[in-house]
Amino acid sequence: MLAALKHGAVAALTVVVAVAGMQVLLALAPGDPIDLLPNAEAVRATLEAQWGLDVPLWERIGRTLIGDFGQSLSLRPGAPVREVIAQPLLKTASWWLAGSALLTGLAAVGAVVQRRSIRVPRAVLMVVSIVPTFLLAHLIVNGANEGVVAATDAGLISRPSWFPLPLDASTLRFVVAVGILAIGSASLLDAYTELSTQVHALRSRPFAIAAHSRGEPERSWLWRHLAIAVCELLAGRAPALLGGLVIVEKVLLLGGAGTVLWDAAVGRDYPVALALTAVFALWVAGLRAVLYTLRDHWRRGQTA
Repeated sequence: MLAALKHGAVAALTVVVAVAGMQVLLALAPGDPIDLLPNAEAVRATLEAQWGLDVPLWERIGRTLIGDFGQSLSLRPGAPVREVIAQPLLKTASWWLAGSALLTGLAAVGAVVQRRSIRVPRAVLMVVSIVPTFLLAHLIVNGANEGVVAATDAGLISRPSWFPLPLDASTLRFVVAVGILAIGSASLLDAYTELSTQVHALRSRPFAIAAHSRGEPERSWLWRHLAIAVCELLAGRAPALLGGLVIVEKVLLLGGAGTVLWDAAVGRDYPVALALTAVFALWVAGLRAVLYTLRDHWRRGQTA
């Protein structure tokens, strides 16, 4: 109970610092939404007062900390920010995409880690992990489309229902997005190195040697003893995952919360960008609090 309260308090503080820090960065950023208007200087004084851009920084931070993000400035001018982000957050596949990518990355690493021979998989992971998310997305999408065109022209296949990527919604588009996000944002090589180190250490422990001599399959005990390392791994990958989410949603035209955040940043709709940043920070902090609480629980169980 005490561990849960401690991690919950850390999560709450993390969200507060993230929101306040984002407000400071937005205040220091050059330009504002008014600069995008053709008659910017003529209407600047009026719009600054109307949009709250002349409000002192400390007051803006206070408002955001109580959930008052104001109105959208460019995406849907005049609409409350909560209305602008509600539909993408509720309807979007972002959360399914992020969760699926996190678990897919872990499953892929776990499958490789259990192999006794690790030279080839490690080399493959090293090559794949260094590819930036946006580049990986473009390579896969363009490669798939070019491959279909070549196969269709050669008369080998008929036009698939999902072609061309990523214009139409399809199961393949979602699967591709999950794969790209799992590979490009989960740092597979680092995850592999971390878990493989833990596995090698476990295999040399007396209980593992005894289990092997009795003929027990390794999977019967391996992941149970890796629970602590897995919790730490997932908690460490969560922030990078959401960063990649914005890129993947934009490239694959998924139209989720990540896309809205991208558009808000480009359009300098600072209230919308700030609100989504707060939601993402809450998601990451909450997930990490749960994972670290589980880690501490299993750690106490092992030392008891």
